[in-house]
Amino acid sequence: MRWQTKEELTDLLCSLVQYHSITGSEAEIALAEHLHSLLAQKSYFKSNPNHLKLHPLDDGRRLVAALVKSSAATKETVILLSHFDVVGVDDYGSLKNLAFQPKELTEEIIINKSKMPE
Repeated sequence: MRWQTKEELTDLLCSLVQYHSITGSEAEIALAEHLHSLLAQKSYFKSNPNHLKLHPLDDGRRLVAALVKSSAATKETVILLSHFDVVGVDDYGSLKNLAFQPKELTEEIIINKSKMPE
């Protein structure tokens, strides 16, 4: 099973951040489809495919919904809500080309730490 170690989770996060999912872009739609595809590969969703949905929105974007039920009897529910579009990357200035590459961006910031504003 993947996504169990810090390294696997970091790799997953970096692979998702690499999508240029700027609001309203084709990449934003592609990321929703990619997330759905990644989750669909998990054994839980293979056994419970109706617990994973890709819903179309009126503006052409997609919404991913996933339900994981506990095997234990419980009345408690955890709800996670997120969005994955970004408003743009102009704020990165000269590092704009690295905005979707978190490892490389971090390295560049560390190298140029003394040039960064407090």
